Amino acid sequence: MATRKILFYLSNQHNLIVKLLIFGLSIGLIVYFLPREGKFRYEFEKGKIWLHEDFRAPFNFAINKSEDEITGETQFMERNGKSFYEFDEQVLFEKQKTLQPELDTFLRRILGANSADYLLSRTSRSTILANGNDWLAKIYERGIIQNNLNLNQPQESYIIELRNNIPMEKSARDYHTKETALIQLSQEMYGKSSWENEELKLFFERFLSPNVIYDDQRTQASRKKAIENISTTRGMVTKGELIISKGETITPYKYQVLDSIKDEYEAQMGFLKIESRYLILGQLLIVGILMGMLLTFLILLRKDLFEDSIKLTLLFLLCVVAVGLASMVVKLNVVSVYIIPFCILPIIVRAFFDTRLALFAHLLTMMIVGFLVPNPFEFLIIQ
Repeated sequence: MATRKILFYLSNQHNLIVKLLIFGLSIGLIVYFLPREGKFRYEFEKGKIWLHEDFRAPFNFAINKSEDEITGETQFMERNGKSFYEFDEQVLFEKQKTLQPELDTFLRRILGANSADYLLSRTSRSTILANGNDWLAKIYERGIIQNNLNLNQPQESYIIELRNNIPMEKSARDYHTKETALIQLSQEMYGKSSWENEELKLFFERFLSPNVIYDDQRTQASRKKAIENISTTRGMVTKGELIISKGETITPYKYQVLDSIKDEYEAQMGFLKIESRYLILGQLLIVGILMGMLLTFLILLRKDLFEDSIKLTLLFLLCVVAVGLASMVVKLNVVSVYIIPFCILPIIVRAFFDTRLALFAHLLTMMIVGFLVPNPFEFLIIQ
């Protein structure tokens, strides 16, 4: 019987239940928009004047680099980070296997019927045959570097050579290219850089292949590690140090220092040992009192509006939208919160209801928004 009476009573009070749901939902949404951590109490913009008193560092903190600085360092590391090359000793062995028999056949063919012992009256056939492998060994010992078009590295850059898994930093100029290797062969053969026999040059060119091979996997891993190790800070500010004076222009450097202390302050506030449930409970209590004042105002002075659920929903929705818009702007930190036209709230309320309610709703909403903005007292006075 008791349950029946309760259900019968509730069925006759559905209008009141709807109002309580609107009231509770409004409080819940507003609390959802409120921050869960402390906020830096100063507002500042690059290139503007510092309007507050002289500001000194309340604790030691590191100056963060700007996003542009970190991006620039990352791009520099990607372009100019050291490249890894593997020294392949097998290339020389493979070339020396076939050099002697092919060279002998080749020399006999180009000498032709004359079968003279001198090739172009400079170097004897027997000398070339006797020293061919040594000349190649000398060139390959220095190394012929692979021409990697993806690197765009200047010739004076340094690379890491891995020979027998032992890394060694060397200049790219320490190695031969195919062109410089041919010049050295000509020097060994003729004592000058120009070839006297084009066929012989083409023959030896087939035996010159890169033996210092670009290692893309190691290079990318090294650069990735170097990028990960890029410091995100530059310099320190000690406790008590003057950061900016009143009336001073906020230069890009000062802005970066202020932004760094703001991040550090909010990070420290986030680590305060205040349990989340107590923080939310406190916010529910404060918002509940403020919104309860608005509801009390309606019950005492605007009974007709309180009885109309649609009008009540519109009024509370306007308050929630104003708080939600302020929360979004503060979190994005793209424009100043003063850009938001909060005056639209009382204008709309005045258009639908009356002046007293418009002023009262506006003041209570601005008090709630004050919990979101950096300078709440200044904000409330201006509003």
